[in-house]
Amino acid sequence: VGEVSVIDKGIITPLPKKIVIRKVQLNPKTDTPLRARKVVNPDRAENLAIEFEKEEKRRPMKISHITGYDSFGCDILSFKSENDLNAFRQNNDLSLVDRFIEVKGRSSEKGSITLKGNQLRSAQAHKERFFIYRIYEEEKTGIFELVMINDPLSCEKDALEPQYEINPFRSAKSHLWEVEEKDNIEQNQGGEVP
Repeated sequence: VGEVSVIDKGIITPLPKKIVIRKVQLNPKTDTPLRARKVVNPDRAENLAIEFEKEEKRRPMKISHITGYDSFGCDILSFKSENDLNAFRQNNDLSLVDRFIEVKGRSSEKGSITLKGNQLRSAQAHKERFFIYRIYEEEKTGIFELVMINDPLSCEKDALEPQYEINPFRSAKSHLWEVEEKDNIEQNQGGEVP
């Protein structure tokens, strides 16, 4: 990703909440995916965000390679000046960080974003300095849209939807079953199943 030019398209008009009717197909047996999904290159999305920051006269530092407990809960730290960036490299003083940026590259023009784990903790801790950059790149390479959300946890109620992540392997209420298709049992036993 090289240098970029930036066009401010303004504030997004919030979309009304949709009622989604789900169609469920019982026992689908198909080897073909229902919909081909375009994979987004996270490095490209982060590099586009870095170029955007440079164009806006900030000094970004890519940190997405730092994972686990030591991570900052985001992909990019951005600084107001080169002096702040250099001082941070010397002493890791988080007060020097202007923006904690989580980059979400998406293959669709619209859609929601989930924050959890370190990302959620960082958004809670850094509030107005935490940003989400949702990047959508059109089919023709070189043109992309960047939607910026500052302090995402303080968005309007309609923009936030609580989610719960449940790990069934950490609950005493979970029950494990082994389920095998009858066709598969017949093949393994060489006969019919009563």
